[in-house]
Amino acid sequence: MKNLFFIIAIVLTSFHSYGQVNTDAIESYFKITDSLKAGKKISEDAWNSFFKIEGNAFFLKKTARNSSELMQTFKGKVNQVYNSSDASQLNPGLDLVLRDIIYVKTHETSIKNFVKSFAKGYLIDSMYQESYKYLPKRLQTRVKNLNLVLSAPLAPNASAENETIYTNVAIEHRFYKIKPGAVSTHELHHLLLKRQKFKNPILKHEFHIVFVLSLISREGIADLIDKKYLAQFDDTTYNGLLNKSLVQSDKLVLNISLEIEKLRSNVNQRPNFKLSSGHTPGYFMARIIERNGYLNELIEGIDNPFNFIYIYNKAAKKDKGKPTIFADGTIEFLKEIDKRLFN
Repeated sequence: MKNLFFIIAIVLTSFHSYGQVNTDAIESYFKITDSLKAGKKISEDAWNSFFKIEGNAFFLKKTARNSSELMQTFKGKVNQVYNSSDASQLNPGLDLVLRDIIYVKTHETSIKNFVKSFAKGYLIDSMYQESYKYLPKRLQTRVKNLNLVLSAPLAPNASAENETIYTNVAIEHRFYKIKPGAVSTHELHHLLLKRQKFKNPILKHEFHIVFVLSLISREGIADLIDKKYLAQFDDTTYNGLLNKSLVQSDKLVLNISLEIEKLRSNVNQRPNFKLSSGHTPGYFMARIIERNGYLNELIEGIDNPFNFIYIYNKAAKKDKGKPTIFADGTIEFLKEIDKRLFN
């Protein structure tokens, strides 16, 4: 019986009632950096094993067209930081990967303690509860086999695919001091947000529109979970980048509006949407919705991406900042597509 309790205790250290946590990638990173601090040279076999670990391998594949080049660059940056007598004096500029490597070194003790706590899965319950604040009741479900993977600082990013959330240890730790689990909660929201199914086959011009609306609405509402805390970071670089994104956003909203209007006049042309991601301008639009009192309405209809535009337009008409508003004709065109696909 004692053996049984011992086995259960071991399992519970890495598996919570609602998901599993994997910290192999960051623990492997610390083995490498501990060796570097001891003056040891890291073998190619050790580096190659490191890059193959879940989390590290994911970001390597997702962020680089040339994985070999990224691996060499990352190794060079790690060696640069850990061969420096005072990493805090290095100036990474806007190199966010180098910035994260420096951050992990200078906050190593705190981060190692954080990793131990993170590995126990205690944040998972609060992640679900926080996600539910931005989801209607019908979407407040559970991910069947949730896997939470904490990676080394290979990419200043987090992502969710299938039932797995991948998050960078540096980003997660920065938020941990302000809003624990905020980044992973953002990604969990993506996994829980299931879109309505099409009632009719989607046409080519409709696909372009639905793709863009899905992108900005998906990221826009999830950004309300974590982006507002960037202003509280010790490092002002991230909030500066966010503010730059917000400044650019209104022009992108105008671009979306004009390109949809072009499709309205000729459905056979290919639109030129200038988005690089859904965050810009999704967060800008979601903030306008929230501050003008329409957040609950957005949450209730978030599984239909067209609702994001309708509600944004109502909010924008009231907003003191006078942001771009979609023309009535554009809204009618969207409603026609919406009706054919979803209603």
